[in-house]
Amino acid sequence: MANDPVQNGFGWLTLWFAPIVLLIGFFLPVIGILGFQNIRKKFRKNFASNSIKQNYWKIGGGIFVFLSSLFIYILTLEQTASLWDCAEFIACAYKLQVPHTPGNPLFLLFGRIFTLFSFGDVSMVAWWMNFMSAVFSSLAVLFVFLIILELSGKIRNKLKMPEWSVIFGAMSGSLAMAFIDSFWFSAVEAETYAAGSFFLVFNVWLGLVYLKIQDTEMKRRWIVLTTYIVCLSYCVHPMALLAIPVIAVSWYFEKRELNFKNISLSVILGLVVLLFINRFVAVGLFELAFQLDLLLVNSLHFPFYSGAWLTIILILGIAFFLIRRKPKFNVFTWSLLFVILGFTPYLMLLIRSNFNPPIDETNPEDLVSIKAYMNRESYGTRPLIYGPYFDTEITGYSSGKKAYYQDEDHYEIAGNRVEYQYDAKHETLLPRMYSRDADHIAQYKAWARLRENEKPTFIDNIYYLFRYQLGHMYFRYLMWNFSGRVSDVQHDDWLRPWEKASSEFSSKARNQYWMIPFLIGLAGMFFQSRHDRKGFLTTLVFFLITGIVLALYLNSPPQEPRERDYIYVGSFMAFCIWVGVGVLFILQFLNEKVQSKGIQKVIGVVITLGLPSLLLFKNFDDHDRSGRTIQMDSARNLLETCEPNAILFTGGDNDTFPLWYLQEVEGIRTDVRIIVLSYFNTDWYIGQLKNTYYESEAFNLTLDREDYRQYGLNDVIYYRENPKVKGAIDVRNYINLLHDQHPALVAQTQDGDPISLIPSKELVLKIDQAKIVQNVSLPSYLSDGIQESIVLKMKNNYLEKNALVFLDLLISNHWERPVYFNYTSMNSIGLDVKPYLVQEGQVFRFLPIKNNSQEPMLNREKMFDHLVNSSDFDNLKNDNIYLNHEDYVSRIVVPVSQYFYTLAVSYLNNGDREYAQKIMDKSLELFHSPHLPPTYANLQTVQLLSALDMNEEAVKIGEETIEYYSSALEEENKNGQSSDLNEYVLQNMSSLVANLKK
Repeated sequence: MANDPVQNGFGWLTLWFAPIVLLIGFFLPVIGILGFQNIRKKFRKNFASNSIKQNYWKIGGGIFVFLSSLFIYILTLEQTASLWDCAEFIACAYKLQVPHTPGNPLFLLFGRIFTLFSFGDVSMVAWWMNFMSAVFSSLAVLFVFLIILELSGKIRNKLKMPEWSVIFGAMSGSLAMAFIDSFWFSAVEAETYAAGSFFLVFNVWLGLVYLKIQDTEMKRRWIVLTTYIVCLSYCVHPMALLAIPVIAVSWYFEKRELNFKNISLSVILGLVVLLFINRFVAVGLFELAFQLDLLLVNSLHFPFYSGAWLTIILILGIAFFLIRRKPKFNVFTWSLLFVILGFTPYLMLLIRSNFNPPIDETNPEDLVSIKAYMNRESYGTRPLIYGPYFDTEITGYSSGKKAYYQDEDHYEIAGNRVEYQYDAKHETLLPRMYSRDADHIAQYKAWARLRENEKPTFIDNIYYLFRYQLGHMYFRYLMWNFSGRVSDVQHDDWLRPWEKASSEFSSKARNQYWMIPFLIGLAGMFFQSRHDRKGFLTTLVFFLITGIVLALYLNSPPQEPRERDYIYVGSFMAFCIWVGVGVLFILQFLNEKVQSKGIQKVIGVVITLGLPSLLLFKNFDDHDRSGRTIQMDSARNLLETCEPNAILFTGGDNDTFPLWYLQEVEGIRTDVRIIVLSYFNTDWYIGQLKNTYYESEAFNLTLDREDYRQYGLNDVIYYRENPKVKGAIDVRNYINLLHDQHPALVAQTQDGDPISLIPSKELVLKIDQAKIVQNVSLPSYLSDGIQESIVLKMKNNYLEKNALVFLDLLISNHWERPVYFNYTSMNSIGLDVKPYLVQEGQVFRFLPIKNNSQEPMLNREKMFDHLVNSSDFDNLKNDNIYLNHEDYVSRIVVPVSQYFYTLAVSYLNNGDREYAQKIMDKSLELFHSPHLPPTYANLQTVQLLSALDMNEEAVKIGEETIEYYSSALEEENKNGQSSDLNEYVLQNMSSLVANLKK
């Protein structure tokens, strides 16, 4: 891999040879840890004919739950890349690129192996990655089956229950887990949570198997094996480490009595080990290697990576000493060695980053950057134990840790991280309401029921914790999975047993389970606590660590871009263990009441399959993703709108990752350079503009690496009025003066730190009109408006680095490459670019044409060709597919339908009713099929249809909208909720329809 001669390391050494060799290499130590002879002996014993006969029903039950869950997952598998991180992971796995922190190198290797089965058909790459998730999820179901068997064993022996009842309980609990909402969601898409869930339960199973081992030597080996697998699974997803406290509790009580002291010690021990591995190994090792390298390189003039080699030598030296001189600590020593060895897959990301692939997030190509990568420094921090409220006064700030970068032959200081100091009188334990973001503050006040200008107290803080972070963001999700879910609209509640299972206008995601799974789980919880207290404690720790404790640790903000139920899937898996034990309790009760063993088994089969069947039946329609492709169709349409060699600015994850997938996997429009505006504040991402990727040539910027260095002068540029500067300043002159660090543009803070200034909030860029006319093909109603200069206004009293580099791109690009924004990016950049944006479909082209009207500026001909003639939205017409509200209706259907409306209005206002009607005919065909729910955008649609004298269509859509929103408001009123938007739509649509009927 490190010697791959192909550009960006995309040769056969990296993409074919390395994945197979590395995966074998990472799992080969398992043979060494357990011993080849021991494995061979165990294999012969387990597969001996008498052993198979003795465990016939257990083996059959395990095969059944695995194959049945896998069969359902394949039926409902997404056939292309899903939204959010899935498209990113597929693109990164396909070419072994570097995803967002903290990275998933082992997951990428597994993914690459599965993509090989596409045999060069790039359209099947995503399907095989999704299939990998289905396999891992089915394996997780299998191992939950085995865990329930293990934990039910003591209950069975104590109550002298028949073996089949334990197997039936394990089957029911594991299959229930297979079909609960949150687990199934991740099982059919290429996210890391499916593989992470498998490794989490696999680690728990390893811990339980240890308790059955009698041989002392094998027990020692098993400890080493468990520590290695646990740390290796971190390289799939960090959630796998949450098994550590569960393992610690189960091992601690192997030969100890249950009491408060021992319970506390075992839990604390597990949390300490978890913290040690998560912070001091996963992050601390890279920090140690860097600090040693800093000393050796800067002070003693050693070559780079000397600190890494010294770290390895120190670890091996200490281990050798302990093994030779302290043999009684051998288990501890070997375990620690394999803990460290478990993190070696991360070296793959360092190697791949040095090849500078197109996706190279955080650019972890040296010890400085990989330390930041592992520490997730790009995500910032949240106070956990003690910190400020959102309104705590900032009393000052201090220089924190130094930030370094790797120069040619030594490390240089880039700057200091700023640490704010707060008024100590208004800080608190367990700070929950800490964010100073204006939107977050509004939500804090709403959830904590604070009045205007009321200062939050500790009681308010705890109230918010229980009401929002635990109630809304955890318990609601728990009840979604085991009681029922109202709909897939973000923030919607869980269903109570007395609420209607469905209505005419209810979403497919409205799933009523009448609390049956929850009550069975509660029964299992009490049944296990009564008959196997140690097993109950193990399950309880599993449930709490992956649920409530995780929620406390994450300290989630009051506003999320989507629902976060998938984070707590480990807790739901733990509850499914109780569901399985609960079924065992029901079977025990029936066995006492029914004497006939045949009837017992018949009833047992019905009960065992009844609960999973309920979940399967209720959840199938809204978890069936087969046939759904609109997310990639929409992304492909967007890319194809761009002119050749375009620059396309995007805002964040969901509007970027599908485009990455299309370019990296399917090879579509690789001439377009996609620039993620939220990444554009980082030096590593700006530096990538100077690389050529595929058909997209490198950029020649005016500013150099020193000008946009992280923690440097230009991270933020502050506006300071200068009396000598009147009006707008010239962009080219300003960029050049900033590059030269002109004294007039540099000031110092009270602490003596230098900052960059901008003396005007308006920047002017002169335009070569002849060149624009030559390079850009425009209709006359646009070309006549080409300006001699454009004036960009700052939205705030500061400019972030992304706006600065955007200005640099404008002057260095010379209007040679078309510049586009999507909807998200044009609203998030710190400059007001909207007056110069011409909509050409799903994208907005930046041109030196100023819009002086209130109406949007369109290139009607191009937009018509794109939306009506060229784009493929036909997947929306397929009434067999399900489009959830959160991801598809609100983020794809509504925006695109509004683009159709905008275009039709523009034609109508310009006197072309024929084209306006054609557009609306197409819009009705795509966005108003019976299987698509009405939306607030229908208000505009009905108004426009009325203006086009399409009254029949307008009334039909209006009445459907009224019925839908009436039903929604009725549901909200029952739950004591209200929605201003729903009331607004209903009121205005009722008025519109009434007028149309006159």
